[in-house]
Amino acid sequence: MISSNQYSLEESSSSNGSFNLPLPHPFNYRHHSTPMMYSYSAPSVLKTNYNSTRNMTESPIMQMDSTSSIRYEICLEAPTAAVHRMDQPPMTYLNKGQYYNINLKDQKGYNEDITSTAIITFHDESHRAGATDYWKFWLTHQEDAENAKAIEIDITRSNGIQIIDNGQFDRVTFRWNGAVGASIYIKFNCLSTDFSRIKGVKGIPLRLQMESHQPSSTYIEKTFSRIKLFRDKGAERKNKDDAKHIERQLEKLREKTGESAHPYWFPFSPTSPVTIFKELVPQQEDQDISLEEINRNFLLNNTNHISLPSPALSTSTLGAMKRSFSGSFQPTSMDPSLYNNNTFPAMYDHDYDPVPRRRRIAKLCLLIKFESTDIYRAIYLEELTVKDLTEKILQRSEIKKPVTRVIRKFKQPEKKEIVVSMEDDVVKDMVDDQDLIVRIEENEDKNSLTLVLIF
Repeated sequence: MISSNQYSLEESSSSNGSFNLPLPHPFNYRHHSTPMMYSYSAPSVLKTNYNSTRNMTESPIMQMDSTSSIRYEICLEAPTAAVHRMDQPPMTYLNKGQYYNINLKDQKGYNEDITSTAIITFHDESHRAGATDYWKFWLTHQEDAENAKAIEIDITRSNGIQIIDNGQFDRVTFRWNGAVGASIYIKFNCLSTDFSRIKGVKGIPLRLQMESHQPSSTYIEKTFSRIKLFRDKGAERKNKDDAKHIERQLEKLREKTGESAHPYWFPFSPTSPVTIFKELVPQQEDQDISLEEINRNFLLNNTNHISLPSPALSTSTLGAMKRSFSGSFQPTSMDPSLYNNNTFPAMYDHDYDPVPRRRRIAKLCLLIKFESTDIYRAIYLEELTVKDLTEKILQRSEIKKPVTRVIRKFKQPEKKEIVVSMEDDVVKDMVDDQDLIVRIEENEDKNSLTLVLIF
């Protein structure tokens, strides 16, 4: 039985101390008077003292939109990021290996057990379609792949739950009482950049998904929060960087429009001190795969020829993702409800992306070494063609003459050297991190070269 000690909440002071703009948000829990002009604050982190979940239903932090159809209210105690568009669901930056508190509440107050499953998955449709290969890749890079877990719950710090199943690497299932509510402490053991072989690319957007249902009911309610996972203290640094960027944009706005400008013109979504889970509509669900049914040993024993999809988001995927969000979460930049009935033209930096992105996405990484050197250098192919391969090799050399022929030479045991003409299909069959020795041979005309690849 859970005790009925008082639930309490206090907000810590802002880490930068200089920006204190209270922005409108449906989940703001503190009343503000006239807002301060032209300043913006990085999201502050909440400090919560949980001796019980008895009075969780009384916390203003858990007050949901009256039009919401969500029954099981899920609240992650981490601030939403500042720099995301209003037509996108909120993004929350989290640190790998750090425990975060999540509160669960049943609006119906069902005085029996409710079963919930916390799942870490990929947010974008293109990445969910390749989830099997992504998780294979992640597991093979863990020190103890047999016992690796991407998500964990600390049962000793959590209140009002009983673990049912934590054998899966990507999810944990637990039971809680709907009339009492529950709080769990959860952590993640992966980074958003762990699912790509190529360093420096944009991290994959992840999703913390919660599936809840009564055992007697076949209906499963699915809600989610969009997250990105960083190394130690990376989430706090990212929030501060975003706040500085917005402050610079507000400064530009002041210079252009003068003191008559209003800070709510800015169409980036206001931050919230906590993250409220949104309803997952059917179009956003996994259509082709359920990792719950995939055995860990199967993943570990079938790692040959892992083909990771591109970590970039295609235009078509981005469009499909935007269309998939429910109508209740598609305010436009001119929606009066977001600006306290003040509507103004939007002015902001269209080109800003909070995460640096590569202009092109590499499809294959190869390691090449010229015969005259002992050092391998990496080249990245954007197209799996002989032409792109040749261009990337020439960029690493001082060759001035044109290359008219590309061939491959290799020896088989106790056989003569075999010469193969390089074609696009050969490039497509090459694997990531393939090492090549490059030899340059002058043709008979003395004016052109043959590129010889030995691998």
